[in-house]
Amino acid sequence: MKLTNASLKRLIEKPGRHGDGDGLYFRTLGLDRAYWVFRYRTGGKEREMSLGPYPELSLIEARAKHAAARKAVVVDKADPLAERRADKAAAAKANAPTFGEWADAWHQAGARLIGGCCRTTPQDIHAIGALRAQSSEKCGSRFSKNARTPSTQS
Repeated sequence: MKLTNASLKRLIEKPGRHGDGDGLYFRTLGLDRAYWVFRYRTGGKEREMSLGPYPELSLIEARAKHAAARKAVVVDKADPLAERRADKAAAAKANAPTFGEWADAWHQAGARLIGGCCRTTPQDIHAIGALRAQSSEKCGSRFSKNARTPSTQS
């Protein structure tokens, strides 16, 4: 049975999963909290992908998002959840701070003070300063092989 806006207002009080058809579900958690999910099977695995929270995502919008995701699974033979996760990982990697930004933040946090809980030595500070001046391609491999990090000191 297809869901309606009136039925959603009643169902939000009942925790559970309420189907709209073709894998679109209205998932309620009680306490007036609910969201839309798309359940599908790909590669022999059953998957559940969140489409968005209710009421921010209306019934009409949820059906539109569901139709696009269902097309990706049925017609394109794709896994929209895997694609979403890959996009999220790529965005996180693109926004990840560089070694130089980490080194600057570490220095601003007080790394110029020698000693303390991380047992930073003058050699560590010098190694980080030297690496900071190099290009980012050289930093990664050289830092891990040659410089002593505070966590590996004895």
